[in-house]
Amino acid sequence: MRDVAFHPEEDFLIVVDQKETLTLTRPQSDGKWEVTDAWKVSNLRNIRDVSASPGDEAVWIFSASALGEDVPFLGDTMRDGRGREWIVSEIQHLTRIGCWKCRGINMALRYGLDSWVDWYSPQWRLDESGVPVPEYRLRQPGIAARIVPEKEKWEEETSIVQSTIQARGVQVRNGKKRVRIFFQPSHLKIGFRDCLVTPDNRGFRVREYQPASSWKELSYVIAEEFRHES
Repeated sequence: MRDVAFHPEEDFLIVVDQKETLTLTRPQSDGKWEVTDAWKVSNLRNIRDVSASPGDEAVWIFSASALGEDVPFLGDTMRDGRGREWIVSEIQHLTRIGCWKCRGINMALRYGLDSWVDWYSPQWRLDESGVPVPEYRLRQPGIAARIVPEKEKWEEETSIVQSTIQARGVQVRNGKKRVRIFFQPSHLKIGFRDCLVTPDNRGFRVREYQPASSWKELSYVIAEEFRHES
């Protein structure tokens, strides 16, 4: 009878953990793969490292055949069965069992993205007198974000902005309270004059966009908060 070698790093994790569906996507490309038999394990390093945030890392092991001829890349996004997103931070090819082992970081947990914003962009139309005015259309809802106030105070203006967040039906008054909004996913290209709106109807008009320099970082915008007038 042939001896079967036992490899703790590869075999033990598969035996002990739970299976779920995983969706792997590649930012700024059409790459998307559905992995139906992914094995998820907790990051045991968090047990030994008290400085690590519990639950902000996890490991998946899945068959290499799930990606066909492709391979996972650092910075790919893994969406688990509960809709949580993890950024691939480490990759190991388990050649003995024909699997990929990918460690993922939950950026929302690690960087305290404790808010949600909806992203709106202006589309211009002519009013009855031929003057171009913006109508804001929803581009993407439910973006995980962190809103950090800057030091500027309100400087109220008297004029009411003509643009309307169409889906919410609210008019806004200009203000000068500036914030930085950090968000995930980092590859979104949010433009000047775009608006971000929170679930409690706080609105922010984008003045500057700073893209992340790598998958390890968050993008952010500098924006001015505007007041609502129902």
